[in-house]
Amino acid sequence: MRIFEKLKKVRTMKRFTLLFTGLILVTYFSTAQIFQKVETPFEQVHKVKFLQDNLMVVLGDSLYIDIWNSSPFIPYFGSGFYTSSDFGKNYQGPYLSGYTCFDVTKSAESDYYAVTMQLNRSSILRSQGSYSNWDLTPLIEDTKLMQKLIIGSYKGKERYFVTSINTSEGLTISDDSFATTNFSNLLSTINDLKISQKTGDIFIASDNSNYGRIARSTDGGNTWTKDVSGLEGLRILCVQPSTTNPAFVYCGADTVTFNKVIIGKGIYFSNDTGKTWTLLSAKGFRVFDIQEHPTESNFIASACGELGVGISGISGQWFDIISDGLPQNFDVRNIAIPNLPSSKSGIQVYAALLDGGLYQSNNITSNIPTNSSNLAVSSKIFPNPVRNNHFSLLFNSKVNETLKIEIINTLGQSLLVENISNLNIGDNVISFESLSLPTGSYIMLLQQGNNLQNINFEILK
Repeated sequence: MRIFEKLKKVRTMKRFTLLFTGLILVTYFSTAQIFQKVETPFEQVHKVKFLQDNLMVVLGDSLYIDIWNSSPFIPYFGSGFYTSSDFGKNYQGPYLSGYTCFDVTKSAESDYYAVTMQLNRSSILRSQGSYSNWDLTPLIEDTKLMQKLIIGSYKGKERYFVTSINTSEGLTISDDSFATTNFSNLLSTINDLKISQKTGDIFIASDNSNYGRIARSTDGGNTWTKDVSGLEGLRILCVQPSTTNPAFVYCGADTVTFNKVIIGKGIYFSNDTGKTWTLLSAKGFRVFDIQEHPTESNFIASACGELGVGISGISGQWFDIISDGLPQNFDVRNIAIPNLPSSKSGIQVYAALLDGGLYQSNNITSNIPTNSSNLAVSSKIFPNPVRNNHFSLLFNSKVNETLKIEIINTLGQSLLVENISNLNIGDNVISFESLSLPTGSYIMLLQQGNNLQNINFEILK
Protein backbone atom coordinates (compact mmCIF):
# COMPACT_ATOMS: atom_id res chain seq x y z
CA MET A 1 0.00 0.00 0.00
CA ARG A 2 2.83 2.37 0.89
CA ILE A 3 4.62 1.49 -2.35
CA PHE A 4 1.45 2.28 -4.31
CA GLU A 5 1.09 5.62 -2.51
CA LYS A 6 4.73 6.47 -3.25
CA LEU A 7 4.25 5.62 -6.94
CA LYS A 8 1.12 7.78 -6.98
CA LYS A 9 3.03 10.68 -5.47
CA VAL A 10 5.86 10.25 -7.99
CA ARG A 11 3.34 10.23 -10.89
CA THR A 12 1.65 13.32 -9.45
CA MET A 13 5.02 15.10 -9.14
CA LYS A 14 5.89 14.16 -12.74
CA ARG A 15 2.55 15.51 -13.98
CA PHE A 16 3.08 18.71 -12.02
CA THR A 17 6.62 19.03 -13.39
CA LEU A 18 5.42 18.50 -16.95
CA LEU A 19 2.57 20.96 -16.46
CA PHE A 20 4.92 23.55 -14.93
CA THR A 21 7.45 23.06 -17.77
CA GLY A 22 4.65 23.39 -20.31
CA LEU A 23 3.51 26.66 -18.73
CA ILE A 24 7.07 27.99 -18.89
CA LEU A 25 7.35 27.04 -22.58
CA VAL A 26 3.97 28.56 -23.41
CA THR A 27 4.92 31.73 -21.55
CA TYR A 28 8.31 31.87 -23.31
CA PHE A 29 6.93 31.40 -26.81
CA SER A 30 4.00 33.73 -26.22
CA THR A 31 6.31 36.52 -25.03
CA ALA A 32 9.24 35.86 -27.40
CA GLN A 33 9.90 38.89 -29.56
CA ILE A 34 9.69 38.64 -33.34
CA PHE A 35 13.03 40.36 -33.99
CA GLN A 36 16.20 39.43 -32.14
CA LYS A 37 19.52 41.20 -32.37
CA VAL A 38 22.27 39.54 -34.39
CA GLU A 39 25.68 40.28 -32.94
CA THR A 40 28.06 41.77 -35.50
CA PRO A 41 31.59 43.23 -35.34
CA PHE A 42 30.12 46.68 -36.13
CA GLU A 43 28.50 49.23 -33.87
CA GLN A 44 26.57 50.51 -36.91
CA VAL A 45 25.27 48.24 -39.70
CA HIS A 46 24.14 50.06 -42.82
CA LYS A 47 23.63 47.12 -45.18
CA VAL A 48 23.18 43.35 -45.18
CA LYS A 49 22.85 41.20 -48.30
CA PHE A 50 23.12 37.58 -49.38
CA LEU A 51 25.39 36.43 -52.18
CA GLN A 52 25.69 32.88 -53.53
CA ASP A 53 24.87 29.91 -51.25
CA ASN A 54 23.45 32.24 -48.60
CA LEU A 55 26.81 33.86 -47.96
CA MET A 56 25.81 36.82 -45.77
CA VAL A 57 27.72 40.07 -46.28
CA VAL A 58 27.49 42.66 -43.50
CA LEU A 59 28.68 46.20 -44.23
CA GLY A 60 29.03 48.72 -41.43
CA ASP A 61 31.15 51.17 -39.49
CA SER A 62 31.86 52.41 -36.00
CA LEU A 63 30.29 55.79 -36.89
CA TYR A 64 26.77 56.94 -37.72
CA ILE A 65 26.34 57.16 -41.52
CA ASP A 66 23.17 58.15 -43.35
CA ILE A 67 23.91 57.88 -47.06
CA TRP A 68 20.73 59.82 -47.91
CA ASN A 69 21.98 62.88 -46.03
CA SER A 70 25.77 62.51 -45.94
CA SER A 71 28.10 64.78 -47.85
CA PRO A 72 30.67 63.16 -50.17
CA PHE A 73 33.24 65.53 -48.73
CA ILE A 74 33.18 63.98 -45.25
CA PRO A 75 36.57 62.24 -44.68
CA TYR A 76 35.43 58.63 -44.22
CA PHE A 77 37.70 55.96 -42.74
CA GLY A 78 35.49 52.92 -42.62
CA SER A 79 35.56 49.44 -41.13
CA GLY A 80 35.17 47.40 -44.32
CA PHE A 81 32.87 44.37 -44.33
CA TYR A 82 32.50 40.89 -42.85
CA THR A 83 31.01 37.67 -44.18
CA SER A 84 29.12 34.89 -42.45
CA SER A 85 28.28 31.39 -43.70
CA ASP A 86 26.01 30.53 -40.77
CA PHE A 87 23.56 33.45 -40.76
CA GLY A 88 25.46 35.66 -38.34
CA LYS A 89 26.68 33.15 -35.75
CA ASN A 90 30.33 33.48 -36.83
CA TYR A 91 32.11 36.04 -39.00
CA GLN A 92 35.13 36.16 -41.26
CA GLY A 93 36.98 39.43 -41.83
CA PRO A 94 37.33 42.32 -41.77
CA TYR A 95 37.90 42.84 -45.47
CA LEU A 96 38.79 46.28 -46.83
CA SER A 97 39.35 47.66 -43.35
CA GLY A 98 39.83 51.42 -43.56
CA TYR A 99 37.19 51.77 -46.27
CA THR A 100 33.51 52.52 -45.93
CA CYS A 101 31.82 49.85 -48.06
CA PHE A 102 28.41 50.53 -49.55
CA ASP A 103 28.05 47.39 -51.70
CA VAL A 104 29.78 44.11 -52.57
CA THR A 105 28.87 42.16 -55.73
CA LYS A 106 30.06 38.93 -57.35
CA SER A 107 30.53 38.52 -61.11
CA ALA A 108 29.97 35.37 -63.17
CA GLU A 109 33.76 34.99 -63.42
CA SER A 110 33.89 34.71 -59.57
CA ASP A 111 35.48 38.13 -59.15
CA TYR A 112 34.15 40.40 -56.42
CA TYR A 113 33.62 44.15 -56.72
CA ALA A 114 33.15 46.62 -53.87
CA VAL A 115 31.71 50.15 -53.86
CA THR A 116 33.82 52.01 -51.31
CA MET A 117 34.69 55.41 -49.95
CA GLN A 118 37.85 56.58 -48.20
CA LEU A 119 38.57 60.18 -47.27
CA ASN A 120 36.38 62.05 -49.78
CA ARG A 121 36.90 59.71 -52.74
CA SER A 122 34.45 57.08 -53.86
CA SER A 123 35.91 54.11 -55.75
CA ILE A 124 35.32 50.64 -57.18
CA LEU A 125 37.75 47.94 -56.02
CA ARG A 126 38.15 44.35 -57.25
CA SER A 127 39.14 41.04 -55.68
CA GLN A 128 39.90 38.28 -58.17
CA GLY A 129 38.65 34.80 -57.39
CA SER A 130 37.56 35.44 -53.78
CA TYR A 131 36.25 38.14 -51.48
CA SER A 132 39.53 38.39 -49.53
CA ASN A 133 42.17 39.24 -52.14
CA TRP A 134 41.51 42.91 -52.83
CA ASP A 135 43.54 45.08 -55.17
CA LEU A 136 43.49 48.56 -53.61
CA THR A 137 44.16 50.31 -56.92
CA PRO A 138 40.76 51.81 -57.84
CA LEU A 139 39.19 50.68 -61.10
CA ILE A 140 37.37 54.02 -61.11
CA GLU A 141 37.47 56.86 -58.60
CA ASP A 142 35.32 59.95 -58.21
CA THR A 143 33.89 62.50 -55.78
CA LYS A 144 30.42 61.25 -56.72
CA LEU A 145 28.88 59.24 -53.89
CA MET A 146 28.64 55.83 -55.57
CA GLN A 147 26.19 53.57 -53.78
CA LYS A 148 25.34 50.35 -55.60
CA LEU A 149 26.87 48.03 -58.22
CA ILE A 150 24.84 45.58 -60.33
CA ILE A 151 26.26 43.21 -62.95
CA GLY A 152 24.01 42.30 -65.87
CA SER A 153 24.44 40.87 -69.34
CA TYR A 154 24.29 42.45 -72.78
CA LYS A 155 24.90 40.52 -75.99
CA GLY A 156 26.37 37.62 -74.02
CA LYS A 157 28.89 39.80 -72.18
CA GLU A 158 28.87 41.15 -68.64
CA ARG A 159 27.88 44.80 -68.26
CA TYR A 160 28.49 46.76 -65.06
CA PHE A 161 26.14 49.42 -63.65
CA VAL A 162 27.03 51.77 -60.78
CA THR A 163 24.53 54.16 -59.18
CA SER A 164 25.33 57.54 -57.62
CA ILE A 165 22.97 59.63 -55.51
CA ASN A 166 24.49 63.11 -55.44
CA THR A 167 24.81 63.89 -59.13
CA SER A 168 22.71 64.24 -62.27
CA GLU A 169 25.07 61.70 -63.90
CA GLY A 170 23.72 59.05 -61.59
CA LEU A 171 24.34 55.90 -63.66
CA THR A 172 27.80 54.76 -64.79
CA ILE A 173 28.05 51.86 -67.28
CA SER A 174 31.05 49.72 -68.27
CA ASP A 175 31.53 46.71 -70.54
CA ASP A 176 35.14 45.93 -69.62
CA SER A 177 35.46 45.78 -65.82
CA PHE A 178 35.73 49.59 -65.67
CA ALA A 179 38.72 49.94 -67.99
CA THR A 180 36.40 52.37 -69.79
CA THR A 181 33.12 53.89 -68.63
CA ASN A 182 30.27 55.99 -69.93
CA PHE A 183 27.22 57.71 -68.44
CA SER A 184 23.58 57.12 -69.29
CA ASN A 185 21.47 59.97 -70.65
CA LEU A 186 18.98 59.80 -67.76
CA LEU A 187 20.23 63.05 -66.18
CA SER A 188 19.05 61.97 -62.74
CA THR A 189 20.36 60.90 -59.39
CA ILE A 190 19.80 57.13 -59.11
CA ASN A 191 18.50 55.81 -55.79
CA ASP A 192 18.19 52.14 -56.74
CA LEU A 193 18.74 49.75 -59.63
CA LYS A 194 17.53 46.16 -60.14
CA ILE A 195 17.73 43.68 -63.02
CA SER A 196 14.79 41.35 -63.66
CA GLN A 197 15.83 37.74 -63.21
CA LYS A 198 13.01 36.77 -65.57
CA THR A 199 13.67 39.04 -68.56
CA GLY A 200 17.00 40.80 -67.96
CA ASP A 201 15.25 44.18 -68.14
CA ILE A 202 16.83 46.91 -66.04
CA PHE A 203 14.77 49.12 -63.72
CA ILE A 204 16.09 52.28 -62.04
CA ALA A 205 14.53 54.40 -59.28
CA SER A 206 15.47 58.01 -59.84
CA ASP A 207 14.65 61.61 -59.07
CA ASN A 208 15.84 65.03 -60.05
CA SER A 209 14.77 68.57 -59.17
CA ASN A 210 11.36 68.15 -60.84
CA TYR A 211 10.13 64.58 -60.51
CA GLY A 212 10.99 60.98 -59.82
CA ARG A 213 10.35 58.01 -62.01
CA ILE A 214 10.94 54.36 -62.68
CA ALA A 215 12.82 54.00 -65.96
CA ARG A 216 13.13 50.65 -67.76
CA SER A 217 15.64 49.47 -70.32
CA THR A 218 15.21 46.39 -72.49
CA ASP A 219 18.54 46.77 -74.31
CA GLY A 220 21.12 46.68 -71.55
CA GLY A 221 20.88 50.33 -70.58
CA ASN A 222 21.33 51.87 -74.03
CA THR A 223 17.84 53.40 -74.10
CA TRP A 224 15.24 54.00 -71.36
CA THR A 225 11.50 54.43 -71.10
CA LYS A 226 10.28 57.57 -69.38
CA ASP A 227 6.80 56.59 -68.24
CA VAL A 228 5.77 58.18 -64.93
CA SER A 229 2.00 57.70 -64.98
CA GLY A 230 0.91 57.46 -61.36
CA LEU A 231 4.27 58.57 -59.91
CA GLU A 232 4.01 62.31 -60.59
CA GLY A 233 5.48 64.50 -57.85
CA LEU A 234 7.10 61.60 -56.02
CA ARG A 235 10.69 60.75 -55.17
CA ILE A 236 11.35 57.08 -55.92
CA LEU A 237 13.60 55.48 -53.30
CA CYS A 238 13.69 51.83 -54.38
CA VAL A 239 12.47 49.39 -57.02
CA GLN A 240 11.89 45.63 -57.16
CA PRO A 241 10.86 43.69 -60.30
CA SER A 242 9.16 40.36 -59.65
CA THR A 243 11.32 37.26 -59.91
CA THR A 244 8.50 35.22 -61.45
CA ASN A 245 6.02 37.54 -63.19
CA PRO A 246 7.80 39.71 -65.79
CA ALA A 247 5.01 42.32 -65.76
CA PHE A 248 5.04 42.99 -61.99
CA VAL A 249 7.20 45.77 -60.51
CA TYR A 250 7.14 47.39 -57.04
CA CYS A 251 8.63 50.68 -55.85
CA GLY A 252 8.81 52.75 -52.67
CA ALA A 253 8.25 56.49 -52.67
CA ASP A 254 8.13 59.71 -50.71
CA THR A 255 7.86 63.39 -51.64
CA VAL A 256 9.84 66.48 -50.62
CA THR A 257 8.43 69.98 -50.11
CA PHE A 258 10.20 73.25 -50.84
CA ASN A 259 11.30 73.46 -47.18
CA LYS A 260 12.81 69.94 -47.39
CA VAL A 261 9.99 68.37 -45.41
CA ILE A 262 9.70 64.72 -46.45
CA ILE A 263 6.33 62.93 -46.60
CA GLY A 264 6.13 59.14 -46.85
CA LYS A 265 4.01 57.83 -49.74
CA GLY A 266 4.18 54.05 -49.49
CA ILE A 267 4.57 51.16 -51.94
CA TYR A 268 3.43 51.50 -55.56
CA PHE A 269 2.73 48.66 -57.96
CA SER A 270 2.77 48.20 -61.74
CA ASN A 271 1.38 45.20 -63.60
CA ASP A 272 2.54 46.41 -67.03
CA THR A 273 6.36 46.52 -66.60
CA GLY A 274 6.33 50.04 -65.20
CA LYS A 275 4.14 51.92 -67.67
CA THR A 276 1.43 52.79 -65.13
CA TRP A 277 1.47 52.76 -61.34
CA THR A 278 -1.04 52.60 -58.49
CA LEU A 279 -0.61 52.89 -54.73
CA LEU A 280 -0.55 49.35 -53.38
CA SER A 281 -0.07 49.51 -49.61
CA ALA A 282 1.99 50.93 -46.72
CA LYS A 283 0.23 54.29 -47.22
CA GLY A 284 2.08 57.15 -45.60
CA PHE A 285 5.25 55.13 -45.06
CA ARG A 286 8.69 56.11 -46.29
CA VAL A 287 9.89 52.90 -47.99
CA PHE A 288 13.66 52.61 -48.46
CA ASP A 289 14.03 49.01 -49.66
CA ILE A 290 11.83 46.29 -51.16
CA GLN A 291 12.98 42.68 -51.49
CA GLU A 292 11.26 39.63 -52.90
CA HIS A 293 12.02 36.14 -51.60
CA PRO A 294 14.63 34.61 -53.97
CA THR A 295 12.39 31.68 -54.98
CA GLU A 296 8.91 32.33 -53.53
CA SER A 297 7.68 35.58 -55.04
CA ASN A 298 4.49 35.70 -52.98
CA PHE A 299 6.66 36.77 -50.02
CA ILE A 300 7.76 40.42 -50.17
CA ALA A 301 9.40 42.48 -47.43
CA SER A 302 10.07 46.22 -47.21
CA ALA A 303 12.17 48.55 -45.07
CA CYS A 304 9.70 51.15 -43.73
CA GLY A 305 12.04 53.39 -41.74
CA GLU A 306 10.74 54.43 -38.34
CA LEU A 307 7.70 52.13 -38.63
CA GLY A 308 9.48 48.79 -39.00
CA VAL A 309 9.56 45.98 -41.54
CA GLY A 310 6.67 45.49 -43.96
CA ILE A 311 5.86 41.88 -44.78
CA SER A 312 3.45 40.37 -47.29
CA GLY A 313 2.68 36.73 -47.99
CA ILE A 314 0.25 37.52 -50.81
CA SER A 315 2.40 39.31 -53.39
CA GLY A 316 2.11 42.72 -51.77
CA GLN A 317 -1.66 42.96 -51.72
CA TRP A 318 -1.56 43.32 -47.95
CA PHE A 319 1.38 44.37 -45.74
CA ASP A 320 1.71 43.99 -42.02
CA ILE A 321 4.21 46.34 -40.39
CA ILE A 322 6.24 44.59 -37.69
CA SER A 323 8.56 46.22 -35.16
CA ASP A 324 8.31 43.85 -32.19
CA GLY A 325 11.81 43.32 -30.77
CA LEU A 326 13.43 46.29 -32.51
CA PRO A 327 15.10 48.78 -30.14
CA GLN A 328 13.71 52.15 -29.18
CA ASN A 329 14.09 54.83 -31.86
CA PHE A 330 14.80 52.29 -34.62
CA ASP A 331 14.96 53.24 -38.31
CA VAL A 332 14.93 50.31 -40.76
CA ARG A 333 16.77 51.26 -43.96
CA ASN A 334 17.82 47.94 -45.49
CA ILE A 335 16.51 44.38 -45.45
CA ALA A 336 17.64 41.01 -46.78
CA ILE A 337 15.87 37.68 -47.23
CA PRO A 338 17.88 34.44 -47.12
CA ASN A 339 17.10 31.74 -49.67
CA LEU A 340 15.45 29.43 -47.16
CA PRO A 341 12.12 27.66 -47.73
CA SER A 342 9.08 29.27 -46.16
CA SER A 343 6.99 27.68 -43.44
CA LYS A 344 3.33 28.06 -42.51
CA SER A 345 4.36 31.07 -40.45
CA GLY A 346 6.28 32.75 -43.28
CA ILE A 347 9.91 33.68 -43.94
CA GLN A 348 12.89 35.12 -42.09
CA VAL A 349 13.94 38.72 -42.69
CA TYR A 350 17.15 40.52 -41.70
CA ALA A 351 16.85 44.25 -40.95
CA ALA A 352 19.75 46.72 -40.85
CA LEU A 353 18.98 49.80 -38.75
CA LEU A 354 20.29 53.29 -39.37
CA ASP A 355 22.39 54.24 -36.34
CA GLY A 356 21.79 50.72 -35.03
CA GLY A 357 22.61 47.07 -35.47
CA LEU A 358 21.39 44.03 -37.34
CA TYR A 359 18.19 42.18 -36.39
CA GLN A 360 16.78 38.84 -37.51
CA SER A 361 13.11 37.93 -37.42
CA ASN A 362 11.37 34.69 -36.66
CA ASN A 363 9.34 33.39 -39.57
CA ILE A 364 6.80 36.12 -40.35
CA THR A 365 4.04 36.74 -42.88
CA SER A 366 1.08 39.04 -43.32
CA ASN A 367 -2.28 38.29 -41.74
CA ILE A 368 -5.73 38.49 -43.31
CA PRO A 369 -6.57 42.20 -43.86
CA THR A 370 -8.47 43.79 -40.99
CA ASN A 371 -9.12 47.30 -39.80
CA SER A 372 -6.80 46.77 -36.85
CA SER A 373 -3.17 47.84 -36.77
CA ASN A 374 -0.23 46.89 -34.60
CA LEU A 375 1.33 50.33 -34.98
CA ALA A 376 1.76 52.36 -31.82
CA VAL A 377 1.92 55.61 -33.77
CA SER A 378 0.09 58.79 -32.84
CA SER A 379 1.76 62.17 -33.33
CA LYS A 380 5.25 61.27 -32.19
CA ILE A 381 8.64 62.79 -33.05
CA PHE A 382 11.44 60.32 -33.70
CA PRO A 383 14.14 60.40 -32.48
CA ASN A 384 13.63 62.63 -29.49
CA PRO A 385 16.11 64.09 -28.52
CA VAL A 386 17.15 64.85 -32.12
CA ARG A 387 20.67 64.90 -33.44
CA ASN A 388 22.06 65.98 -36.82
CA ASN A 389 18.83 67.96 -37.45
CA HIS A 390 17.20 64.91 -39.08
CA PHE A 391 13.96 63.75 -37.49
CA SER A 392 10.50 62.49 -38.38
CA LEU A 393 6.92 63.04 -37.28
CA LEU A 394 4.75 59.93 -37.05
CA PHE A 395 1.22 61.25 -37.45
CA ASN A 396 -2.15 59.51 -37.57
CA SER A 397 -4.70 61.41 -39.63
CA LYS A 398 -8.37 60.64 -39.06
CA VAL A 399 -9.55 62.95 -41.83
CA ASN A 400 -8.29 64.06 -45.23
CA GLU A 401 -7.60 67.67 -44.25
CA THR A 402 -4.51 69.84 -44.59
CA LEU A 403 -2.08 69.57 -41.68
CA LYS A 404 -0.37 72.77 -40.55
CA ILE A 405 3.01 72.27 -38.89
CA GLU A 406 4.82 75.06 -37.09
CA ILE A 407 8.10 74.82 -35.17
CA ILE A 408 8.80 77.48 -32.53
CA ASN A 409 11.62 77.96 -30.04
CA THR A 410 11.39 78.76 -26.32
CA LEU A 411 11.21 82.49 -27.12
CA GLY A 412 8.04 81.92 -29.15
CA GLN A 413 9.75 82.65 -32.46
CA SER A 414 8.35 80.77 -35.44
CA LEU A 415 11.16 78.94 -37.29
CA LEU A 416 9.20 76.90 -39.83
CA VAL A 417 5.62 76.80 -41.11
CA GLU A 418 4.50 74.07 -43.48
CA ASN A 419 1.03 73.18 -44.78
CA ILE A 420 0.83 69.56 -45.90
CA SER A 421 -2.07 68.34 -47.99
CA ASN A 422 -2.89 64.97 -49.58
CA LEU A 423 -2.31 63.07 -46.36
CA ASN A 424 -3.34 59.45 -46.15
CA ILE A 425 -6.18 58.46 -43.86
CA GLY A 426 -4.29 56.62 -41.11
CA ASP A 427 -0.57 56.65 -40.49
CA ASN A 428 1.78 59.12 -42.17
CA VAL A 429 5.50 59.73 -41.82
CA ILE A 430 6.72 63.29 -42.36
CA SER A 431 10.50 63.82 -42.19
CA PHE A 432 12.52 67.00 -41.62
CA GLU A 433 16.09 67.38 -42.79
CA SER A 434 18.81 70.01 -42.69
CA LEU A 435 16.82 72.60 -40.72
CA SER A 436 20.02 73.85 -39.03
CA LEU A 437 18.36 74.29 -35.65
CA PRO A 438 20.77 74.99 -32.80
CA THR A 439 20.90 72.89 -29.64
CA GLY A 440 17.88 73.61 -27.48
CA SER A 441 14.23 72.90 -26.73
CA TYR A 442 11.45 73.36 -29.31
CA ILE A 443 7.71 72.94 -29.72
CA MET A 444 6.00 71.53 -32.79
CA LEU A 445 2.45 72.81 -33.23
CA LEU A 446 0.07 70.60 -35.21
CA GLN A 447 -3.26 71.91 -36.48
CA GLN A 448 -5.72 69.95 -38.58
CA GLY A 449 -9.17 71.49 -38.82
CA ASN A 450 -10.18 72.34 -35.25
CA ASN A 451 -7.75 69.83 -33.73
CA LEU A 452 -4.60 71.21 -32.11
CA GLN A 453 -1.65 69.41 -30.59
CA ASN A 454 1.76 70.42 -29.21
CA ILE A 455 4.83 68.16 -29.16
CA ASN A 456 7.94 69.09 -27.18
CA PHE A 457 11.31 67.97 -28.53
CA GLU A 458 14.99 68.71 -28.12
CA ILE A 459 17.93 69.19 -30.46
CA LEU A 460 21.25 67.82 -29.21
CA LYS A 461 24.57 68.13 -31.04
